[in-house]
Amino acid sequence: MNFDRVAYKVQKAVTVATGPASAVVAIPTTAAGTAAKVVRVTCAFANEYCYIMPGQAGTTVAVASGLGIGGASDMYLDVSGCTHIAHIQGSAAANLNIAVVEW
Repeated sequence: MNFDRVAYKVQKAVTVATGPASAVVAIPTTAAGTAAKVVRVTCAFANEYCYIMPGQAGTTVAVASGLGIGGASDMYLDVSGCTHIAHIQGSAAANLNIAVVEW
């Protein structure tokens, strides 16, 4: 997805602390209460990183070979059909922020 020419806004968000074991967090809904299609995921600590895996509740697990997010960086994910994001820390705990993107 290319967001360079699209006017978008970040809406509802949730922040969780990653840990040494995989955990899941529900993806926030849109401002209208519908399922999110795109989220911005940010690892908030500059010197840490974490791994994530979008999926369904009860079946999604994050592992060190999953989708990695470096410290103080973010990525946009298409989470259509997903309800949760699993997360696990890299070398130490970090804060993971998941924000709904709408346009």
